[in-house]
This record gives sequence, C-alpha cells and structure tokens, in this order.
Amino acid sequence: MSVTLDSNQWNLVYNVFSFGLISMLACTVYTLVSQSRVLPKYRNALVMSSMVTFIAGYHYFRIFNSFGEASEGMAVNVSGEQGAFNEAYRYVDWLLTVPLLLVEVIAVLALAKEVSKSLIMRLVPASAAMIALGYPGE
Repeated sequence: MSVTLDSNQWNLVYNVFSFGLISMLACTVYTLVSQSRVLPKYRNALVMSSMVTFIAGYHYFRIFNSFGEASEGMAVNVSGEQGAFNEAYRYVDWLLTVPLLLVEVIAVLALAKEVSKSLIMRLVPASAAMIALGYPGE
C-alpha cells in the first residue's frame, strides 16, 4: 500500500524530519558542552540528557532515511513489507529514551537514595511495558 502526497506534503514531512534530526543533534552537543557550567550534582542529568537527544537524533536519522527510501516520486510505501516506511524506529527510541528521562528527572529531584531507587525500580519497568504494549496495539 502506498500513500500519495502532493509535493507540499512530501516536502513538509521531509523538512520536519530534517529539522527534528538537526535539533536533536544540536541539543546533544549543547548539553555536552554545557556540563562545566552547571553544579556538579546536576552534571549526570546533563549526561543523561545528552544520551537521550543522541539516541533520538539517531532514530530521527533512521526515520528520515526510511522515509526517503520508501518514497517513489510522491508515493510513500507504507505496506509493512521490505523497503516500506519503518515506523518501528520511534518505539525503539521511546523504549530507550523514556526510562532515561525518568531517571534524569528523579536524579534532578535530589530525593533520598532509597526513595529514588524505589521510584526508578517502579517507573522504569512500567514505562518500558507501556511502550512495548503500545506497539502491537497500534
């Protein structure tokens, strides 16, 4: 199955993917370079933020390439077959980044070690299950 887009729609999708990709990579560089400007207790959060944006940037790159490869003219192959647009990259991205974001937020809250550990042990598996179960539900 193919979805045919007019040239404005195709260019919009292409440019949004391109903008998302460069935004994620720029944020990665910025958070890595900015580490020396924050208090030491927040530096791990910046490292995690860099990891999140790098992982997201990589997956935007894969999605961007998948869109280009699945396109023939203005028609985009969304059949699920070999060479079709692969939307699974966003779920892999979320499976990796959402738990990291939860750990980052908990780290910034500066809670007691036991409270932090308890939250992480409950929220990280719950977020992974939510994302993993959402993919087949789509």
